Amino acid sequence: MGRHGDDTRRRGVAGWLVATVIGVVVALAAGITWVVFLNSDSGSGVVDTTCTGRTRIDIAAGGAAPGLRAVAAAFNATAPEARGRCLSAQINQVAATQVADALPSGWTGQASPLPVVWIPDTPADVASVAATAPELVAGYNDAVIASSPVVLAVTGGPAPGASPSWSELLTAVAGGSAPALADGTPFTLAVGDPRLDPATAYALESMIAVGDAAVTTADVQAATDRLLALAGRSAVSSTAADLLDDLAVGSLTFSAVPALEATVLGYNADAATPLQVLRPSGPTAGDQLTAIALSASWVGVDQAEGAAAFIKFLRSPVATTLLQQAGWRVPGTTATTTDGIDPAVPVTVLEPSGDRVAVALASALGLLGVPASGTDPGTGSAAPTTP
Repeated sequence: MGRHGDDTRRRGVAGWLVATVIGVVVALAAGITWVVFLNSDSGSGVVDTTCTGRTRIDIAAGGAAPGLRAVAAAFNATAPEARGRCLSAQINQVAATQVADALPSGWTGQASPLPVVWIPDTPADVASVAATAPELVAGYNDAVIASSPVVLAVTGGPAPGASPSWSELLTAVAGGSAPALADGTPFTLAVGDPRLDPATAYALESMIAVGDAAVTTADVQAATDRLLALAGRSAVSSTAADLLDDLAVGSLTFSAVPALEATVLGYNADAATPLQVLRPSGPTAGDQLTAIALSASWVGVDQAEGAAAFIKFLRSPVATTLLQQAGWRVPGTTATTTDGIDPAVPVTVLEPSGDRVAVALASALGLLGVPASGTDPGTGSAAPTTP
């Protein structure tokens, strides 16, 4: 009897102790979980227990940055790792010319983070870096990931039966005989500074190109008279910004704006008044995206592996779909019409030229001195004012 009583007391005490211990453990676990939740990198409360740390892959991109951010988000969603560290890609919008100038000097004085990957707008952007600091772009693969040709954004559409070539359009505008748009609006071209506005440079290169070879400074020199006449009949400015809004509401000084196909599609996706495009025939310049894993002193082993993983992902079906949705043409695939833009229309690619041609074009238009700055990079459209 006594022993049973003693056993009962022992069982009661043991149960109390067990309950107390369990309560303490549960409370501690809850507290630890809450602290980890508040301090988790993701901010979503999901705790990663597999990675020993995190490595960010900073990617410098120009006008393609908006579309590439969706690709980076999809890449991050795959929970990529390198050498036991979780990877995350971040797209930083930096004009290609700025990247090309800053890389050889070690990225000094730049507000954007040190890039691990560079996605230049055209292979020509890489040429200056390769000439001054070839080690930075060692092993560069020039395969085009996506492209976007220049078009002319308009509100009224082309006149019925009017489908001039780029060279015919130059002759018509320079001679004051450009056909009116479908709604009767006189055709007046907006021309920005080719040194700042890629779309203007692409449009002018397409107008004076000889075949599909890259335009040279000699080609610009030969077309100077026609380009100067075009400038006299166009709305010209030394700045570069997006005037598609002004075009949509009805500008009094211009009715056509050079812009990348992807830029117009992105604009139409949110616009109350979608724009149409005029596509002159003939070889057409535009952005050609490539990707470079930079071989710079600031790139660590983990970052190098992460860069390779992201570039590989850029060629995945998921990335292809996202780039197409952003208005980019992906080689070997066909996209459907979206927001009034038909990327399935075939385009003869005009090989890209370099900065010297952009400078020569600006001079031919009468834009002298240092170009204005302080505008968003890679907008792909001009910012004209009344001439």
